[in-house]
Amino acid sequence: MLAGGRGGGPVIDGWFLPDEPAAIFAQGKQNDVPILVGSNQDEGTFFSQPTTAAAWIQRAQQRYGDMADPFLKLYPAGSDAEANASELAAFRDELGWVQRNWARLQSKTGKSKAYLYYFTHEPPAAPGAQPGPGGFPARGSGATHGAEAPYVFENLLGNRPWADLDRKLSGTISSYWMNFAANGDPNGKNLPTWSAFDDRKNTRMVLGDVVETGPGLTQARVEFFQSWYDKQTKR
Repeated sequence: MLAGGRGGGPVIDGWFLPDEPAAIFAQGKQNDVPILVGSNQDEGTFFSQPTTAAAWIQRAQQRYGDMADPFLKLYPAGSDAEANASELAAFRDELGWVQRNWARLQSKTGKSKAYLYYFTHEPPAAPGAQPGPGGFPARGSGATHGAEAPYVFENLLGNRPWADLDRKLSGTISSYWMNFAANGDPNGKNLPTWSAFDDRKNTRMVLGDVVETGPGLTQARVEFFQSWYDKQTKR
């Protein structure tokens, strides 16, 4: 898989998808078009479940094998609370790395540009939203998976208490997306400059309360997930 993410996988049908995505990108046979990709700060609240220290360590050992120790240094489990924090952080970072890797591979030829984002704004909670179990975040809370969609489509509807900041952010994000759809470049008049992905700089566009260029994943996390991905694609 290109992503190397958790669960699921591509259907290689020999027509729409003739080979593993990783192999297609390794051979430079992907469609040579600009891409705009990214991830969110609280991805894990959509997918993750509460865990314990013992269960987290066991999962790490089962999944990563001889790479479990470096993984657990990045995402430790000294207690159940720490394991739950690591569960959320690892999901966030892995999906962030997946999108980063996609941008890296797509722009590797130097022809098509890639634009990478990180959505951090927490939309207002719906009335009556309930907290999660045992202090674990409620499902879908925060800047969760897909939380940027209403902002992209300027669809701030429903009974949530949307604020002026939400509407301003939606206007900015939707302008980026429309510019990209029209020109293959999200930049435009009166918008903060969004630089194309550059592997040497390791930055991404932060779409949050403030829209600005921000840091990407730490080098240690990039190196871990890159090593894991390389190991899987060489099997």
